[in-house]
Amino acid sequence: MADLCVVWAVCDDGKIRGFLLERGMKGLSTPKIEGKFSLRASLTGMIIMEDVEVPEENLLPKVSGLAGPFGCLNNARYGISWGALGAAEFCMHTARQYTLDRIQFRAPLARNQLI
Repeated sequence: MADLCVVWAVCDDGKIRGFLLERGMKGLSTPKIEGKFSLRASLTGMIIMEDVEVPEENLLPKVSGLAGPFGCLNNARYGISWGALGAAEFCMHTARQYTLDRIQFRAPLARNQLI
């Protein structure tokens, strides 16, 4: 799990701002999510905040509103889509290899046209 969390919240002035929260801050806990059905290889956790006081120096400079988090999400979409494409390519290669290796009625399963 990470030692730093980037959190976006509405401040007292009504503006959305980004903050860095450090693990170990009073009122902050980051439990691991257990029993996931997908993406089990990646660690995923929750951020639970109970009366966390964030010092001014943890405020992200020059970023206000939703432009910051949406900019991050827009860039992350490329990595997510390439990851999905890589998983699909692996599935296709694995299925192809299985049909070549699997012998059924004394012939590779891949010999059947509909496979």
